[in-house]
Amino acid sequence: MDGDIDSMSLVDLKNEIIKLRDGIREHRDEKSHGRCWLDDARLYKLLPENINADFKLPNKDEFLFNCEKYWKERQPQ
Repeated sequence: MDGDIDSMSLVDLKNEIIKLRDGIREHRDEKSHGRCWLDDARLYKLLPENINADFKLPNKDEFLFNCEKYWKERQPQ
């Protein structure tokens, strides 16, 4: 899966690390409604596999149930 790394020069490896770090920082720094599924799509594009993420939503009831569950699980105890 990561065979491309084996043929990279040190300069290329350094540039790859910087690209990945920049992408992770950009994702981390998005706040509120600025962070959305598009940010995940940008992270996927940093990988060499060129596989698009599946962002299909479940049915509305399941989606809303999981949203509430997600919110509750992240509340301080």
